[in-house]
Amino acid sequence: MKFRLSNKNSFAWFLTVAVFVFSFYGCSRKKNNFFNRAWHNTTSHYNGYFNGREALKEGIATLENTHTDDYDKILEIFQTGAPEQASSINPNADKAIKKASLMIQRHSMLIKGKEYCRWIDDCYMLIGKSHHYKKDFYPAAEMFNYVIKQYTDKPATIAEGRIWLLRNYTAMNRLTSAQGVIDNIEADIEVLPEKQVGHYAAAYADFLIKKEEYANAIPQLEKAIANTKNKRLVTRYTYILAQLYEKVNDKAKASLYYAQVLKKNATYDMAFNAQINLALMFDATAGGSSADLKKTLRKMSRDDKNIEYLDRIYYALAGIAISESEYDEAIKLLKQSVLASTSNTKQKGLSYLKLADLYFDKPEYETSKYYYDSTLTALPQEHAEYFRAEAKRNSLEDLVKNLKIIAFEDSVQKLAQMSSTELDIYIDDMIAKIIEEEERKRFEEENAALNPINTNQNTNQNSNQNTGGKWYFDNPTAVSFGYGEFARIWGNRKLEDNWRRKNKESVAPTMTENALEDSLAVKKDTFDVKSKEYYLRNIPTTQAAKDSSNARIVDAYYSLGMIYREQLDDKPRSVEAFETLLKRYPNNKYTLASYYQLYRLNLSMGNKERADYYRNLIIKQYPDSEYANILQNPNYLKELEAFKGRAAEFYGETFAAYEAQDYDVVIQNANQAHIRFEKSDQLPRFDLLKAIAIGKTQKLNAFEAALKELIAKYPKGEERKEAENILKYIEEVRGGADEKLPDEKPANNPTIEQSLYRLNKDTVHYYVAVIGKMGFNNNALKAKISDFNSQFYSLESLTIKNMMINPLSQLVYVEKFENAAKAKSYFETIKQKPEIYEGLAPEEYRHFIISAGNFNIYYKDKNIDKYLEFYNTNYANN
Repeated sequence: MKFRLSNKNSFAWFLTVAVFVFSFYGCSRKKNNFFNRAWHNTTSHYNGYFNGREALKEGIATLENTHTDDYDKILEIFQTGAPEQASSINPNADKAIKKASLMIQRHSMLIKGKEYCRWIDDCYMLIGKSHHYKKDFYPAAEMFNYVIKQYTDKPATIAEGRIWLLRNYTAMNRLTSAQGVIDNIEADIEVLPEKQVGHYAAAYADFLIKKEEYANAIPQLEKAIANTKNKRLVTRYTYILAQLYEKVNDKAKASLYYAQVLKKNATYDMAFNAQINLALMFDATAGGSSADLKKTLRKMSRDDKNIEYLDRIYYALAGIAISESEYDEAIKLLKQSVLASTSNTKQKGLSYLKLADLYFDKPEYETSKYYYDSTLTALPQEHAEYFRAEAKRNSLEDLVKNLKIIAFEDSVQKLAQMSSTELDIYIDDMIAKIIEEEERKRFEEENAALNPINTNQNTNQNSNQNTGGKWYFDNPTAVSFGYGEFARIWGNRKLEDNWRRKNKESVAPTMTENALEDSLAVKKDTFDVKSKEYYLRNIPTTQAAKDSSNARIVDAYYSLGMIYREQLDDKPRSVEAFETLLKRYPNNKYTLASYYQLYRLNLSMGNKERADYYRNLIIKQYPDSEYANILQNPNYLKELEAFKGRAAEFYGETFAAYEAQDYDVVIQNANQAHIRFEKSDQLPRFDLLKAIAIGKTQKLNAFEAALKELIAKYPKGEERKEAENILKYIEEVRGGADEKLPDEKPANNPTIEQSLYRLNKDTVHYYVAVIGKMGFNNNALKAKISDFNSQFYSLESLTIKNMMINPLSQLVYVEKFENAAKAKSYFETIKQKPEIYEGLAPEEYRHFIISAGNFNIYYKDKNIDKYLEFYNTNYANN
């Protein structure tokens, strides 16, 4: 019986023999022949490269499984994880790097600039990918660039290297460099291997998303979907595509792709968010029906798996209600969303924000303000909507403050008109109302747990917007709130009855000191709203007190008009505020300015008759005013700007003379400025330069006199503050002598000590742990850190040392990291391993990173609080 070998078995047999022979006799890497190539190709592929590639695959799978998506943002196309998550891949990536490096060292056949072992380029790519996943982007870029330049005879290898280099530069946020790589790929697009098309399109889309060019990213992601076989990736790309269409406000396309996600094998979280976003994309004006969406969402709300997601479900239902113009229903649902939010503070913040926007559009500004307050306590500061909410809150905060000032001052003035008997009766009645209100609130609290939704639905329904002129003390809630800054007092409170109270059993929160002093001039100890003294001490009984009260009302009305006009763009209410001010106080300090504002408002609203009325009042009553000049001379503003330009140019000449230490010219120019530019706003700057020039040329008494003259002449402005700072400096340096000012320019804050430490993030850094536990075994800690380094940083040359600081404290430190970024990455990784510091209470150790130079300073100074202050400013949040 003959023994026959198939072609496949014959080749395997031949390779086995070849491997045996060359393993016995050795194999040269410098001779290009069949046997050498066979040996090095087989060994590099099936020994090192294969094992390294599998190790990296395993690490990537772990990384993707632990990756947490933030569905409030556009999902990352590539799941490479945050820095603290990326460290989990380090052991696998390091193994891949070691295996690939060893294969290059032992099997590379680079002869006369050409590589004859066909797996070496794959080994270099494996090293680059491993560094990329470790977020060691610079060595990764070095590897990819080497592959691109070295393997010019392998178009597929060059394409893969360029795509990974594009991904790498995009991850580094080096978008200009990434664009250069894209240009190179596009130049050779005709030879791009078909299997690389999907990967390139995904990398290109990732680049465009980072640039926020969402419309341009859409066709690239569509191409990626069409050329990707991995079903999990296709589902992910489809979800991101829906998000991109949402970004460009194409709700129909966004809905289409969210619906496609639901038909694919998506994770539960992705499918849930797709369903929620599908509801939020509903547009009643497009003619569709929301019945099915509502039915699905209601069904989801009854599923036990979705208990922690109820806040999002109610939020989606509210979105449908808003689309259908059912605003009261939307408010009800948003309040349910807030109540259902137990751990998802971001969603709670978004629900508060939507409530604030709805009340703003009604408009019910006072209620809206409090919801914006709540938004800022719940929404993370890095959220895209945070600063919009903050800007709205700030505008409304000033608005509400002024509304309440008017209401309060009107009310206390009415109290002042009562007889003492009437006043006593009224105050007793007011206190009784407050007590009654407190009891009502307490009763509602007790029932809130039984029916929280209904309780909350009635919150803030009767907000009084036009508070001016109303009877302040008829509203016990207004009395108890005071005028404080809401967020600073109340913090992160659940929106419920008595949500503004820290202690639900207390009578009422106190009014803030700022508001009492600035707005009401009430002493700090007058806080008890249930005492007669609270009311009596705020009643203006003298003419001077009444004049002060009226002045506060005048200021508040003018501020209201400007806030409505400039910040809220509510022109009708702005007109109402200015007209009410003029009606109540015809000859106030803002009369001329109010006329002009009313002229501009009516003109912009198309009410020419009223605009002309106020124009004529200005010209007739204030013919020499700047407003009259503006209205009568179309070129006035241009002439004024030219005048200001000449003044600024002359100031520049004067400052140049100051820098040249030509102080006589400085003084001469400052005097001329008062003649040439009599009404210029540059004059305080001239006078400050003149005063300093006097200090440089004359004795301190003359310098002091010049500064005091400036302060008296200009009660406001930066120049006054600078003059006051210099006066303080003079008191410190003069020592009783009447000498000239020292040559160096006075500092704004000469007494502030310069920081002991210096910031240089590009120099060598250490990781430091300071141990404050007497008798603690540092050797055990060093052993744990050593094990950690071996597992996660085996390729780094790190050394662990320790030293005593004092008899009670010692430190362990790890050296050396190339720069702050690498040290910070190490710090973030080791923070995820609390078991390393087992046996130490949190207060018994502190750890941080520090530059080598600052480490020497710290060891001499030994004041950890001083360094941590520097560290928290420059490292902790950066």
